[in-house]
Amino acid sequence: MAYSSFGQFLQALEKAGELKRIRQPVATELEITELADREMKSAGGGKALLIEQPTVNGRLSPFPLAINAFGSDRRMALSLEAPSVDAVAAELASLLKPNAD
Repeated sequence: MAYSSFGQFLQALEKAGELKRIRQPVATELEITELADREMKSAGGGKALLIEQPTVNGRLSPFPLAINAFGSDRRMALSLEAPSVDAVAAELASLLKPNAD
């Protein structure tokens, strides 16, 4: 069953230990890209980041920002509610394979 919203997926990431919340304000101009780049270069693709208070041109945005949510095989599998990305690939391959009957 698919997630009903991206927020629900983020909750699943947090429950799985795959999400880091950043509560302090972070500027969208350069700071977020630096944090994301450092995280993505961590072992296994790092964690997804949820910046709760991004700033745009010095002003707090009313919207949180998620980055690197799909940046690892584990998170991709979680997004598809599958045991692994390979399991999804195998299922897709079986659907595309014509019957020999």
